[in-house]
This record gives sequence, C-alpha cells and structure tokens, in this order.
Amino acid sequence: MNQEGPVSVPRGCGFSVSLAVFAAMGLVDWLILLVDAGELSAGVALSLPVCLGTWVLAGFTAAAIQWCIAALLFGPGRGTAALERFGAWLWAALSERATPSDRRRVAALWSVLSWTVLFSCASILWTAYLVANRHGAVLIAVTATVGNLALAALTAIPARSLYKLAVAALEQVRPGTLAAEVTSFASSVLLLVGLGAVGAVALVALFRSTIVAVDGISLVLPAGAVVLQVPAYYLLRRRVSDRWFLVLVAPAALALAWTGALEGQTRLALATHSTTEKYLFSGLQELSDFDGDGVPLFPGLDDCDPFDPGVHPFAAEIEGNGIDENCDGDDFLPDYAPRLAPPRKKLTTRARKPDILLITVDATRVDHLGFFGYDRETSPNIDWLAERSRVFSQAFSQDSGTGPSGWSLMAGKTPFQVQLVDAHRFPPNYAESEVLLAEVLKKGGYTTSAVTCAAMLGKKSWNIRRGFDRFDMPCGRRDSKVAPVVLKKALDEVKKLRRSSKPFFLWVHFLDPHHPYTSHEDPAFGDRPVDDYDEEIRYTDDHIGKLLNVAMRPSKSRSLYTVLYADHGENFNEHGKDPHARTLYREVTHVPLMVSGPDVVKGTTDTPVAVGDIYPTVIELAGLKVPESTTMFSLLPMVLGEEGDPDRLVFQENSWSRPTRHVKGVVKGRYHMLMDTTNNVVELYDMEEDPGEKNDLYGTGLPEETDMKRALLWFIQTTSIPPEIR
Repeated sequence: MNQEGPVSVPRGCGFSVSLAVFAAMGLVDWLILLVDAGELSAGVALSLPVCLGTWVLAGFTAAAIQWCIAALLFGPGRGTAALERFGAWLWAALSERATPSDRRRVAALWSVLSWTVLFSCASILWTAYLVANRHGAVLIAVTATVGNLALAALTAIPARSLYKLAVAALEQVRPGTLAAEVTSFASSVLLLVGLGAVGAVALVALFRSTIVAVDGISLVLPAGAVVLQVPAYYLLRRRVSDRWFLVLVAPAALALAWTGALEGQTRLALATHSTTEKYLFSGLQELSDFDGDGVPLFPGLDDCDPFDPGVHPFAAEIEGNGIDENCDGDDFLPDYAPRLAPPRKKLTTRARKPDILLITVDATRVDHLGFFGYDRETSPNIDWLAERSRVFSQAFSQDSGTGPSGWSLMAGKTPFQVQLVDAHRFPPNYAESEVLLAEVLKKGGYTTSAVTCAAMLGKKSWNIRRGFDRFDMPCGRRDSKVAPVVLKKALDEVKKLRRSSKPFFLWVHFLDPHHPYTSHEDPAFGDRPVDDYDEEIRYTDDHIGKLLNVAMRPSKSRSLYTVLYADHGENFNEHGKDPHARTLYREVTHVPLMVSGPDVVKGTTDTPVAVGDIYPTVIELAGLKVPESTTMFSLLPMVLGEEGDPDRLVFQENSWSRPTRHVKGVVKGRYHMLMDTTNNVVELYDMEEDPGEKNDLYGTGLPEETDMKRALLWFIQTTSIPPEIR
C-alpha cells in the first residue's frame, strides 16, 4: 500500500458547504410543513423564505462553532471546520494513501461515538429506575453516581471490541482508483447511516414516551444536517472563498427570515406545522426579547419598548402616570368590565352531605362520543349516563394538557390565575395560599380519595394531592391497558368508603384514551391512529360502565352525585402533529361534561361552560360555602333546571407548547377567539358553521369581535405566568 501520508484537508469551503447543507434541510423542513398543512395558503407560502433564512443562520452558526473547535484542536490559523477535518480523516482512511494511524484514528472516533450512545442509554435507564423506585435526593444522587461509574466501565468493553472490528474492517479496504475511493467512501457513509438508523430505532424503542414528550423528532433534521456535512465536504470538494459569508450571509439570511415572517398567518403556520423550524424561529424570538416580558421584537416589532418589561401590548395600563404601558397610544384605562355570570339566588338540593364521584376520562373529545352524535359505538355506558344527567354540550377545558387542566380544576381558576411555585419543573406546585377542592371538602366533613394511573398525577413532588386522605397510583409505570387496574382499585375504594359514616368524595381518573394509543380487538375500528383512539375510548367506556354499575346502586345512608368530564381533547392533524396540539383549538378543549344525581333535571344545555366550573359545583352539591378565590361559576342552577347565561364568557390559556408560546382564548356563544401573545396574532372562529376552526373570521367585521378581544385583554391582566416559562 502506498504510504505517502494522508490526504490534505481542503481549505476554504467550510462555511459554504455548511450553509448549503443547512439550506437543503430548511427546504426539507418546509416541504414537511407543506404536507402537514395540506394546502399552499399564503401563510404556508411565505414560510418558505423564513425556513431558508433561519436554517442558513443555523448553518452559519454551526460552521462558526466548528471553526472555533478546529482552532482549539488543531491550533490557531488552521481555519477549517472541525467536521471538515474529521471528514478528511475518514477520507484518508479509505484512500489508497491511508496510513495505519489514519485507520486507527477513524476507528477510535467510531468507538467513542458508540460508547457515548451505549453509556447514555444505560445511564438514562438506570437514573429513571432510581427516580421511580428510590426515595431521597441524596440517596438517588449517590447511587446514580456509583452506578454511572460502573456503567462507564462496562460499556467501554463493547466499545473496545467495536474499535478492533473497525480497524480490521478498514484494513480490508483496497481502493486503487478515484472511482473506487468514491465508491468505498459512499458505501461507508451508507453503512454509517444504516448503523445510525439501527441506533435510532433502538432509542425510539427504549425511550418512545420520552422522545414524544420532548418532541425528539425535531432533532432529526439538525442531526442530519450535521452528519451530511462530512460527505458534502469531500463529494463536493470545491474551493470557495468563505470570507464573503462572514459579511453577507448572516445579515441576508436574517433579512430573508424577517421579511417572510411579518405576516401573522406565516408565524402560525410555522408554530403549528413545522418540525424543526418552529424551534429555530422561536430561538430568534427569544433572543429578541431583550426585557424578558414574553413579547419579542422579532419579527413584528410588537414590543413598543423592548427594554422595559412593564411596557408591551398586553401590559396593565396605569392611568395618569405619563406612560403608555399597553402601547395603545393613550394613558388611561378603558371603561370595561366583562359580564362573567349573572347574579343568582342561592340554591340547594334536598340531598344533605351526599357522596360525590368525580370521573375523569383523559384526552377525550366530545365529538367522538355517541351521545354527541358520533357514528361509531364508542361510548354506550357514557351515553347511558348522559340520558340520566344534565349534559353540558358546550363545555370547554381551560387548557389542552392534563397537568394545567388538573391544577386549574382543583383550584377553581384558569391555569395561570393559580398562584404557582417551583415553575422551573413540570408540573409546578400550588402556592400555600390556594384553596384546593379536596381541602374544602375534607374540612367540610368528607373523606377524600383519589385513584389514578396517570404518571404525572402520581408525582409525589406535586402537591395536587393536597387535601386527599388517600391518593392511590395502583398502576406503577404502566401507561397502557390500565383501565382494569383503575377499576379494581376504584371498586375497592367505593366499598370501603360506603362502610364509613362520613360522606366521601372519590376522584377516579381513567388514562387509556391518552396518546400513545393501544389497539384493541373488540371492537376493532381500523388501523389508523384515530381508529386506535376510538378503540381506547370504547375500552375505557366498558370499565366506566362497570364502575357506574356498582357506584350508582341505591344506598340506604346517602345519595350519590356523579360528575363525568374529560380534562382535554385530542388532535388528529387538524392543527399540527401533536396529539394535544399544545393549543386551544376546539378539538383539544371541547370536552364532555355531565352531572347526575337527585334533583338533577335531565337534559342538555347548550350554554358554554368551563370544566373549572366543577370546582364550585361540587362544593355546592356538598352543601358547603364556595371560596371567594375561585374565578369559576357553579353549574348548580343549570343542574337544577335553570337556563344558562347566553353571554357567559369562558376563558382559556396555554403556555406549555413546544416551543413555548403564550395563547389565551375565550368562548362566547358560538364564537371562539384565540390570541397568541407571543406572535401577536388573533383568530376568530364560528364553531357552528366551522367546527374544525379552519376559516379565520378575525378582521371581517363581526360585531362580537371587538367585545371578545377587549375581554381577552382584560383577562390577561388577571393571570400571572411564572418568569421561568416566559
């Protein structure tokens, strides 16, 4: 073999190749956005220059970082990208001029990468086991450290074996011509890609729920962009001067992204349908939020004072202080107070201290249930209960996620009207000043108990369990086919509670309809995700029926009220890919809600109500005084047959999207308004004419528009988003 030494590293093409590869990934990201959106609307079309511009900026940043790494590794003045240098090693190892050191260097690189993957997977599994099965921060930290040291040594054994195999394999390469070199190189790249794909499949199999939770799919395109730079350097090998990129490309890319993103619908398309671009775009927004008030300067220059956190379009106006806090051009408070609910006389039921059963069906859309007109038999038992209940056909959750909806309901407020602490972790805790539903009932003489298998609700660090005498999590780490476990524990709890002389409040949470879905054979609706979802609802409904059959048997001692609802709905590409959508659109917030029991006037009411209204309703059913801190309204008058208020406003809010953006919502009658305060975009939908919320009516002159927008601006002043998630 020719031992003339390794091939030289090509100079001067680092930035140009990086930008080309990242721009190509930007185009791929946009094509994914286009497919997901399903139409080439104006917003989708204008998102193309935004995707290209931000991806080129990302490529510029990646190339600059690589250049700095190369300078540190190989010395100053060796201005070549680090991946370019590593690519040269790989090319050299496969060329006819390769030396043994070239091959050992590449084998060592492959071995280190393999060890990193093996150790990371083992460490994650070990740490997750400790968190789930051990208690005490110090004990977990010490055990994790010792275990990780052992894992590092153990995973080094297969990594060493992989090093030897790689050296042996590289020694078998005998290219003799440039064509053979390219062929060998391309084959090796394909081999590496294949090994990477196997590793990716293994990671998904091991950490599927975690990858979904952190939107790990968004990392695929950036990882591809980084990896593809290596073959790009050596298959394209053209000497292009990079000095112009330092001066021109970054400003040009920023200008391209800025121009395309000026249209509000473009920003919504990026946030809803893109895979990786939404994070790149959000990063630019976060960088431009100089004062940290949650209103970025990029791209719409919406923050009228980017260096004062008290001045932005959604700030509270302080009248007469000479400062225009809300950027409306005036320094006075508008005379506006929304009508939330009409005054009413105090109503009571004949039942004194009844038992109360609260059933949550996780992630269940009301339009997938039989009593609401769905064409599949998904809910015969819930339908049976609906016939014996007061049904609220226009009930809306206050958020699209289990956590925020849960703490909202238990405190009787919208999620960020609740005073939260420890917001750096999810879910955050309640402040001590909050009065929780279980606390009110317990103080009023009730035995309070909960049975749930949702891992989030079972977090012992979360004080949602405050006020419960018992809070059971019988499923352990299982997250599928858990309805039988919930049912068994709930039936045991009902029998135990009925033997007591004290009335009880029992909260039972059924998880199964929540993503990811498990397919069921009886009935089998099909193979699509939505088919599996419907099967999950039917599976859960069967177990709810068994619970109702026991719980609703007449008792000699006390009567029973049953409240059934869903904490949120589910999205099937109506507005993006995420099952919960992390938005407030109808498919993820329009949910079932019904109340049955003595004195209940059976039937359906179409007045919009909030899921959070369960808080004062349950307290009044128990004959107790509702805390003044609640911002929700008791449904007892409608439960007892009174008409609802057609002008009732139902407020919503969401700040747990990925990436974070703050959205507020209000329902009034048939209309639904959403206000994205991060992107300063407002939408308005007629839910009767447009149940899928596809035809935005904002700006068309509807008389409801002005009042609903003023109501949202008023509502924003009643909420407080913790600084940790702004």
